[in-house]
Amino acid sequence: MMLPDFPRVKRKIAKDLTAYLRRKVRNSDPFIRQIRVQEIHEGHRQIMRTYEGIIDETKFHDIGSEFTVPKEEIIEEGPEALMKHIDKLAEDILGQQGRIMFQKMHEITSITGNIAGSPNTPFGPDLLLEALSKIAVEFDENGQPANLMVVMHPDLWNKIKDKVPEWEADPEFKKKYDAIIEKKKREWLDRENHRKLVD
Repeated sequence: MMLPDFPRVKRKIAKDLTAYLRRKVRNSDPFIRQIRVQEIHEGHRQIMRTYEGIIDETKFHDIGSEFTVPKEEIIEEGPEALMKHIDKLAEDILGQQGRIMFQKMHEITSITGNIAGSPNTPFGPDLLLEALSKIAVEFDENGQPANLMVVMHPDLWNKIKDKVPEWEADPEFKKKYDAIIEKKKREWLDRENHRKLVD
């Protein structure tokens, strides 16, 4: 006996699951969520120019994973069995994206020398200010830093999270921070004005 096939239904389910997977990967990490996305439909590489004027060529990476859902799980859990595996798939893809991204950031910062401290430098207010002084900062329509965040390993965060309020309350730290932000705002305005003139 031949069982009926439902190709249109299967295509619709595949489309919906793919859209769900994309949203899950995109929205599961606050850092990844802040990164602008641009679809490139052809080619095998991307070329970009850093703020320092360095040209970098990056070949595209294949990111993927696979899973199987035992029929026993489908019988026992229904659609939830499939969604559970797709959520794990999203975590795997997100981990691959993160590793590739941080590896590329390490390569670029090594080339540009845009590195704060050294491997043995303990993370503290001075290192944070040094790191801030080395990055390009964008500002919103209210003149406030836009999407400014610090990304660190959870173990490091657990070590310093109780100290951060002390740093922020220190008048000397606040003075240095405000001076850096003011300098970054002038640099950003210069870039924006130049960009508008070029456009």
